[in-house]
Amino acid sequence: VLGCSGTVRGLLLGKDALRNIAFSVGMAVAGAAAAATYGGFEGMPEADAAVLLRLGIGGAFVGFGTALGNGCTSGHGLTGLARLSLRSWVAVPTFMAVAMATATALGTASAMPPSSKAAPDLASVHDGAALAACSAGALLVTALAAMGVVGATEEGAPYGLKVAFELISGVTFGLGLAISTMVRPSKVASFLDLGSGAWDPSLAFVMGGGLLVTFPFYQAMACRGQDRALLGGALALPPLSKPVDRSLVAGAALFGVGWGAC
Repeated sequence: VLGCSGTVRGLLLGKDALRNIAFSVGMAVAGAAAAATYGGFEGMPEADAAVLLRLGIGGAFVGFGTALGNGCTSGHGLTGLARLSLRSWVAVPTFMAVAMATATALGTASAMPPSSKAAPDLASVHDGAALAACSAGALLVTALAAMGVVGATEEGAPYGLKVAFELISGVTFGLGLAISTMVRPSKVASFLDLGSGAWDPSLAFVMGGGLLVTFPFYQAMACRGQDRALLGGALALPPLSKPVDRSLVAGAALFGVGWGAC
């Protein structure tokens, strides 16, 4: 299951390190491609002690909350909702509501001023997409060539091929975030902070667009009773029967506090 918090956790714990590294490298490539073509990023707000403290505490809440609640906007939001997981349908409204309440109470949008860079035009977006696609192709070729070195198989599937697709997934995911401008903190803050006076619903449309892709695919898999990945191996999906518990709700709430704060 794609989850950015799970990827970071896997890197820290050394779990399936090569695939997690490949996904992270793919996201970095997408970010570099976007920055080199049309930008879309913005710098941190003025780094005074109060801002740094707020970011540090918010980041700790996000990390602990995602670990306790087993997911974030990607794992629960794009995957869990698409699978009609009750846990995700509880977690997502919880962290969204808490994040909005926190951001509104703390005035997060004013702490994340908009970038002075102009919004990207369509032509530059196409340039960024083309560059990222070329980068993804080069990474795929490199990974396939490395299959002779990383030649071990995982339940009958070439492990190198799985690493290659982790790279492609990272590039695709990162490029989607960059093109949709979700890499701009001010865009996210303007969605969460209802008191900013300039509410921006972009984040909701981005998540909704993602669900338009993930929902039909996961439901088709469920209808077919598919329990194995196309590249081989069992699908590592959490059981839908897992109950909603206090850890899930508490984790989602903590994540919401951290997200809304920074």
